[in-house]
Amino acid sequence: MFRSKTIIQPRAEQETSSVLVTLDIGDTYSGYAYTYTKDFMEDGWTIHMNDPWVREKHMTHKTCTSLLLEPDGKMTGAKYGYEAETEFAGKFMDGCSQEYILFRNIKQEFYKDGVNFETEITDVNTKVQKKPLCDITLALLRFFREKAIERIRKRFAAITEDDIFWVLNVPSAWKQETSLLYRDLAIEAGISYRRLQIVTEPEACLAYVMQYLRRRIPSKEKERISGIISLFDARVMLLDLSGDAATLSVHRVSGDKTFKMVYQTRSHKKGSSQVNDQFLLFLSNLIGEDIIRALEKDYVDDYMAMCDEFEMRKREIKPDTNDTDLFSFKLPYQIEETFKDLYKEEYRTITQRIKEKSVFRDRVRYDRDRLHVEISVLKDLFDIVLNKIEVFIRNVLKMGPCARIVSFILVGGFSESKLVQAGIKKRFPEMEVIVPETPELAIMKGSLMLAVQKETRPPTPPSGKFQRETEQTVISKICSVM
Repeated sequence: MFRSKTIIQPRAEQETSSVLVTLDIGDTYSGYAYTYTKDFMEDGWTIHMNDPWVREKHMTHKTCTSLLLEPDGKMTGAKYGYEAETEFAGKFMDGCSQEYILFRNIKQEFYKDGVNFETEITDVNTKVQKKPLCDITLALLRFFREKAIERIRKRFAAITEDDIFWVLNVPSAWKQETSLLYRDLAIEAGISYRRLQIVTEPEACLAYVMQYLRRRIPSKEKERISGIISLFDARVMLLDLSGDAATLSVHRVSGDKTFKMVYQTRSHKKGSSQVNDQFLLFLSNLIGEDIIRALEKDYVDDYMAMCDEFEMRKREIKPDTNDTDLFSFKLPYQIEETFKDLYKEEYRTITQRIKEKSVFRDRVRYDRDRLHVEISVLKDLFDIVLNKIEVFIRNVLKMGPCARIVSFILVGGFSESKLVQAGIKKRFPEMEVIVPETPELAIMKGSLMLAVQKETRPPTPPSGKFQRETEQTVISKICSVM
């Protein structure tokens, strides 16, 4: 089998903590995972996720990266994740949402140059309220840390802070100062300096994929893939496809048959949320842009519910589904009411408008509050985003360090889609495309696998109380095993 530093060789039991926990504050979705060291050392695979997060009738491994504050802006009583979005929708229904402060997708701010403790961000509701980025991030870290401890103690009530070792993952594209700032916040959130390790997202993903190849696929398939990716000086491309962005990193097989990253890049507007954007454009073409805008402005709760429904339902679409099969989708009843108000002199019904105005007239049927769409239409929406990803990848393949790429590895939430997997394979038939189990969880699971593997000897902490303002209070470099 292909040898790599990211193949997991568990530490001796006396060198490990009882529990390992990772916190993942993602671009769009966030969560945590944990493993009991004894369990993992027995099979090299057992990792537990948080209790399912519930949104309407859906349950997911992660919750959205959202935080809602009261109009006074105090962190006391803040709501997080799906609860924040549901609470905000409820305030909107009550007509008192105008002054509530809502933050989403804050991790993207850390990619910007010059981010520091004084950096402020504007909320997405009032668009005038500002809060320090680090205060919002600190609140999120505290929330998931407390949730993780609460979950672990449900099984073992006697677990203490000294029994837990924590792992944080950071994008490799972040500057060192930004990664250290993030670690600084984790310490301020209550995680012991001595019981914290930082790993980069690509190395975590590779750790997970290598362990998957080692333990979860048949021997013949394992030997075939190992023969491809273990060639000296061969390259593999890790494609992390998330909600908003596509992050690519290229890794070379070194002389000792370990991976070394030789190139990385990131491009926004090439993720799962862009399919959602295309769906809203599709609805605008069908019913009218004014109708969709009015729904978003005047009926936020129903608009959000519609978007959430599509976010979950789109995952059902498979590449082998017949193109003429119908995908039925329930629309908020306010759409029809708003349509009657805005178009009462031009169109009698939504069906009439679709037949007269929409380019999709032959592939769509509207029946009361249900929209019946041919699967081919939704596949086209995916193709728009996949075509952008293809152009992005092909431009990367032209780079000198990216020659000799023999395999693509797909991870990230967008990679969960069978349409995405099939689309990448179709566009790059010459590549070996590896998709591990639950690619959405590759970063979280891989970071725990690295923590089990690595003997962590953090530097001596600074004396006195930890102060965020001084450079001496943070470590000088990020831990790495690559």
